[in-house]
Amino acid sequence: MKKNYVILALILIIVLFTFSSINIITWGLPKEIDLNSYHPDESAIFKSIKSMNPQEYDFNPKVFIYPSLYPYTVAVVLKISSLVKFITITSSQSFYETHSWELAKIFLIGRLVTLFFGIGCIIFTFLIGKRLYHWSVGLISALFLSIIPTFIIHSSLIKVDVPAAFWALVSIYFTLRIIKSNSFYNYLFAGLSAGFAAATKYNAVLCIIPLFVVHFQKYWKSHSFFKVIFHRFLIYASIMTLVGYFIGNPYSFFDLDRFFLDITNEMTRVHTGHMGFDINPAGFIYNYYIFEFLAVFPFMLGFPIYLTSLGGILLSTWYDWKKSIIILSFLAPYIIILGSWRVAFARYYIPLIPIFVIFSSLFIYYLFISVKKRKSKLLAISGLLLILIYMFAFTGSLILNFSNDPKDLANEWINLNVPENDTIGIFLMWSFTPPINQSKYNLILVQNQTYDTLKSSNPDYLVLSSTKYLISYRDKNQFNESYHFYNQLRTGKLNYKLIKKFESDYFNQELYQKLDPMFESYYLLPDIEIYKKENLNISIEKFNLRNIHGGYCDLQLRIKLLQCK
Repeated sequence: MKKNYVILALILIIVLFTFSSINIITWGLPKEIDLNSYHPDESAIFKSIKSMNPQEYDFNPKVFIYPSLYPYTVAVVLKISSLVKFITITSSQSFYETHSWELAKIFLIGRLVTLFFGIGCIIFTFLIGKRLYHWSVGLISALFLSIIPTFIIHSSLIKVDVPAAFWALVSIYFTLRIIKSNSFYNYLFAGLSAGFAAATKYNAVLCIIPLFVVHFQKYWKSHSFFKVIFHRFLIYASIMTLVGYFIGNPYSFFDLDRFFLDITNEMTRVHTGHMGFDINPAGFIYNYYIFEFLAVFPFMLGFPIYLTSLGGILLSTWYDWKKSIIILSFLAPYIIILGSWRVAFARYYIPLIPIFVIFSSLFIYYLFISVKKRKSKLLAISGLLLILIYMFAFTGSLILNFSNDPKDLANEWINLNVPENDTIGIFLMWSFTPPINQSKYNLILVQNQTYDTLKSSNPDYLVLSSTKYLISYRDKNQFNESYHFYNQLRTGKLNYKLIKKFESDYFNQELYQKLDPMFESYYLLPDIEIYKKENLNISIEKFNLRNIHGGYCDLQLRIKLLQCK
């Protein structure tokens, strides 16, 4: 295939990816009634940026849950945007309360920064697939990556996962160049990029492993083990990894106490649980690694790409293990480490998505070239088309929900149907519930999900996000009290009646939800249920106190509930 056609195809893939991201780029931006975005973690990046004081040459983010390279990158772009008068940056929150669109533009720019990293991931996925196997593998890999919903979603938010994937891919690309070239610069760039990856997300440092694999493959036959280990190119690459990390996250060295405190807290969180999002060992998914392979990966990739990627891993290991082991050396340790965690959101695995799609594309490529019969080639082409049809249906239907977010639909309904100044009880503020106008309604935050709390607050309406009750349903042991409360509320046993429900919907939703992936739909696109208080007239018809013996009381109550018309 001519080079120009390949480039044109890659450009079209990038255009498709960018178009798919539009719904999410503008989703849940800050507005006058709520200055938070809909993603609960986006503010963490701005918290890091706000902690810096460039006028005093203080670039300490003072938060090390995430390394600082990505906040630095966003901060630079925001500063440039401010200099050209596109945005207004001020420390005054009251300014943004009356100029919420200015804050929305700041979030929009941050999301666009991530989008460019996403485009970079597509380009380097193509380059890796092309260099390691064939241009068609690279092109199909780029296409698959551009239509995977988890990748599209997080390429459109202010999060570190996609930028970390980008730097990991850059490192792997320069690592692959070492196979056919002895250039010293490939080692330097591979090491530097790995350092940048670690300075974006700590566990992305695992992308340095393929460099060691390629180096050993290249020199182990001609050099002694000692000379291979202490080869000057490998030493320089290791030094550049440290340099890249230091450039991107310098205060992890200068502010060690805070750094170790944040890292310790984060490790405790992922190993012991976080707000109920942890994997329930008492449930049907009893092993974290089984959870990865049965729930996370099928949803993250879509069933067709996931299954063909497993086939690609098997075939490539059988036919050309030296090549497959290079990128598997990044994928396997990553899965092993994250599989030991109790909290493992789908987005944590985003740096692995390009590797999976390369193996998926390789499976189709092997199927196409390994047989000469025309029927078999047609089978490979048909398989590719079926994968694309499924993924377009799955991804398209999922992404469309972002332009019809249940939270927004619920908020519109409340404004039209709930009388002004009525009391609305909500179980969770911020990103998980509709942005209800607090100047129009009296809001009550029901923090402890018990009937006693509800009786004391006694709101006219209740707004419930599926984020809350799904957590309780997933782990009835840990959240026993709230589970029983939600179960009573949702089955009509309390004096509240469900009057409206807003749900997200996407292709094959029921199957994926049965697999229970820790997917962002649990909190990015939760279902919203609205309940109205029923006025009840309670009369006691009979009250008997009998059989008092040894401190034992037998109470017989019969209560008649008459709904007021």
